[in-house]
Amino acid sequence: MTEKMWKTAVLIALCWLSIVAVHELDEDERACVHETGVSEHLVREAKREHAVFGDNSKYKEFLSCCWKRYGYQDENGEINWEMVRSVIGRSYNPRVAIKIINKCMNVKGITGGDTAVLVLECLDDHAPNLHTVHHFYSGHKD
Repeated sequence: MTEKMWKTAVLIALCWLSIVAVHELDEDERACVHETGVSEHLVREAKREHAVFGDNSKYKEFLSCCWKRYGYQDENGEINWEMVRSVIGRSYNPRVAIKIINKCMNVKGITGGDTAVLVLECLDDHAPNLHTVHHFYSGHKD
């Protein structure tokens, strides 16, 4: 193998590993997959596509489970807006982040999962420069 071929092979391997790592589930996500019975494939697809599968009841349970573990929701499914503001505040100045949150604060679903999905959809509608879904996976570690 020539040096150029070797470098190309290494580059391809590194790119592949970075793609796989982005869609890996963290410890909380794995626990919530187990707890809710949602398909791990569906969760990985949601992460890869930056999607919210609001029509899937298991996915909604999974999302609420994660949000509770990350501190975005309390055990009753109520949103912790201060935590949400901290995530949005990484991409918007504080004044704009508060305006975005104020547009979504009255959003409430029947279950914690419904609420998580509706809040994410609202935030996506009002935060056009931020792909909100991505920021609310993996406990806001971005």
